[in-house]
Amino acid sequence: MAKDLICLWYDGTAQDAAKFYAETFPDSAVKAVRQAPSDYPGGKQGQVLTVEFTVLGVPCLGLNGGPAFRHSEAATAEDVQRALHMHWNADDVAAVDRQDARLRHFEESQLPPSTESPPDR
Repeated sequence: MAKDLICLWYDGTAQDAAKFYAETFPDSAVKAVRQAPSDYPGGKQGQVLTVEFTVLGVPCLGLNGGPAFRHSEAATAEDVQRALHMHWNADDVAAVDRQDARLRHFEESQLPPSTESPPDR
């Protein structure tokens, strides 16, 4: 495992997310999938616990930590967008925008529906 990496918390979808990133961005790949060796509180043997992957060469760890924390696009989108701008020609704004929109769509599909009303403006 890399010395410095981005750890992303998921509720059972870490492997799907890693596969999505690997298929979407260059220099990205799923490196390792770790499964539970036996049943544990809240889970069963064979369930995916962690996924090591890279996005644009940036090492990441997807952790299926459960529903205690909601997945947020903030850290993921910010880190990936920073990497996009470093690795792609910044003049090709349309390509970056298309990839960013695809990333946001995937991340939003990972978020549970909000039960809160939007704030009044």
